[in-house]
Amino acid sequence: MTEDMALRVVPRPMRKQVEEGLRNAIMNGRFAPGQHLPDRMLCELFGASRSVVREAVRLLEAEGLVTTIPNRGPFVSFLSPAEAEQVYEVRGVLEALAGEGFALRASAAERAELRRIYEALAALPPRGADRRCCSG
Repeated sequence: MTEDMALRVVPRPMRKQVEEGLRNAIMNGRFAPGQHLPDRMLCELFGASRSVVREAVRLLEAEGLVTTIPNRGPFVSFLSPAEAEQVYEVRGVLEALAGEGFALRASAAERAELRRIYEALAALPPRGADRRCCSG
């Protein structure tokens, strides 16, 4: 049953996909600080409706990654290093809360699956380690 669970496709709402995609694009520099994020361009980029894109933008605005200027639209926020640190601090607290919620409510099967995933990740070599490393 555990192998079947690993193969299961869990659909995610389109808004969540756009939100994560846009967040990653901003964090990875695809969109620069101060860059305008017009609805039309985002709709084409993500293949999503205008309402879905606007909801995702509103959520990223709440995180501080996007700033909406009245009558001009959304722009990628300029974050100082201190502001970026605060954003990640808040996200860390939220992730800890989500982990606590999982620990309190997860079924035995869900905990076993998490343990299996953890062990698989722990067995991987450190990031950047070259497994083909030579001996001279």
